[in-house]
Amino acid sequence: MSSHSVEIALRIPGTWASEDELAQSIPSDCKISGKSLILADGSEVEIFIRPRDRQFVEVFQNSCRTELTGNESKGLRNYRYQVCLMGPGGSMESASAMMRSALPILDAGGLGVFIDNSAISFGASVWRQIDRKSTRLNSSHEWISRM
Repeated sequence: MSSHSVEIALRIPGTWASEDELAQSIPSDCKISGKSLILADGSEVEIFIRPRDRQFVEVFQNSCRTELTGNESKGLRNYRYQVCLMGPGGSMESASAMMRSALPILDAGGLGVFIDNSAISFGASVWRQIDRKSTRLNSSHEWISRM
């Protein structure tokens, strides 16, 4: 269990055949080491890998704010593992970092992201769109603050 006063928990389903397949599918600038996902920038979040559970598909679908793509929907019905990421929250910076921490798992074949804290889910394609918009917005705020 994490020691953060405010914690963000994300669950990412995928059709990986094994935990080893997941680890090998992660982009080469990231890695899983023990109970940590080490990101390209050196930051770390906690990672736990769980097998499929009977209720998650329905929970994910019912909490999804946008329609899943055909591949995301089919994959979700056939998912085998959930990757659980946990890290600090409590600020926009922390929330943005957690949002980015899901990207290597999505790049490895993750189908979408379920945010435990708010019981909201997004397909992988929408999560990436939100991240791109968030990155542009954060860059704009940094540029404006330097003026």
